[in-house]
Amino acid sequence: MTSAKTKRWLYPVFAFIGIFLVFAVFGGIKAFSIMGMIKAFANAGPPKTTVSAAPAIQAEWRPAIQAIGTLTAINGVNVSSELAGKVIKIDFQSGDNVKQGQLLVQLDDSQEQALLQQYRAQEKLDKSNFDRALSLRKKNLNSKQDLDNASAQYEMSRAQVAQEKAVIAKKAITAPFTGVVGIRQVNLGQYVSAGTSIVNLEQLDPLYVTFTLPQADVPRLHLKQDVEIHVDGYPGKTFKAKLTAINPAVSDQSRTLQAQATVPNTDQLLRPGMFANLSVLSDNSNQVVAVPSTAITYTLYGDSVYVLEPQKTPAGGSKTASAAQTADQGGKQSAQTVYTAKQVFIKVGQTHDGMVEVSGIKPGTLVVTAGQIKLHPGALAVINNSVDLSKVPELTP
Repeated sequence: MTSAKTKRWLYPVFAFIGIFLVFAVFGGIKAFSIMGMIKAFANAGPPKTTVSAAPAIQAEWRPAIQAIGTLTAINGVNVSSELAGKVIKIDFQSGDNVKQGQLLVQLDDSQEQALLQQYRAQEKLDKSNFDRALSLRKKNLNSKQDLDNASAQYEMSRAQVAQEKAVIAKKAITAPFTGVVGIRQVNLGQYVSAGTSIVNLEQLDPLYVTFTLPQADVPRLHLKQDVEIHVDGYPGKTFKAKLTAINPAVSDQSRTLQAQATVPNTDQLLRPGMFANLSVLSDNSNQVVAVPSTAITYTLYGDSVYVLEPQKTPAGGSKTASAAQTADQGGKQSAQTVYTAKQVFIKVGQTHDGMVEVSGIKPGTLVVTAGQIKLHPGALAVINNSVDLSKVPELTP
């Protein structure tokens, strides 16, 4: 009896021991895993940031004066009617290229044509009277007064014919110069009064670009100087122009000088009224150090770039190749290519085709062109120029 009671008492003890052993085994495995992770993270070091980078280059640039201006047509006008009348013919389509003297709109001139016939008949009669008076005068059969009266009447008739021809010509509205017409403002059969706008006409090739410069830049300007033009509608495209006019006087209010350049526009990409960024180029060139414009961080405290330096090994060596060699690999570096980021303050100069002149770094220096917002001085970084950094998180080995 005692033996049975003892067995019943031992069952819970054995069960408790078994459960304890199971938890002890699993706890040991988990602790071993955690210790391994802690050791791995301890050996891995701080996290590394993925960035894009490019070396600073040495280039030969021409110093330039920066300005903003507006494109204008060499010839531009709202074609309008000088006389009132009804539109009986429209000989163009909106947006057409037209030549100088080409008929655009014909107004009704039937009444003027009838008057012209009347004046011509009167002119013919007055000419006959003049010829008769002249013949009689030669024979001394009339007075000089008679000849003068006949001559005056004939001249008046001729003037009336010429005047009516001019009126008829003005009712045929033609293009004053070669160019491109805009959207027509009149319709067939419409009665227009004097001064009514018919259509806008612009000469698009070449174009003028007018701009102003501070008076301090006056000594650097001369006619036929090279000018480069950029417009927002064609990013990355440069239009070549020549400085063709310089205002002889400086404004006594703004102390600025107005100038004008002429830009060819054979493909008609540019349009009057466009806003333009200009660079008036110097005749001489200088050697400059340039970096991509995206590499520069602009702040109130100064402009800076992040420079990448190969991380040093304990023995004093370098884990990576030179900056220029690294940049030439096209973003194919492995995750072990590690750099230290260093913030360097620079001075910014002129810009050209997405590059910015800087002073404070040497040619070949590897600078961060994207991803610098995630960096701080001393941060570790790896380079990958083949990905969109806006979608790449920080990497940890």
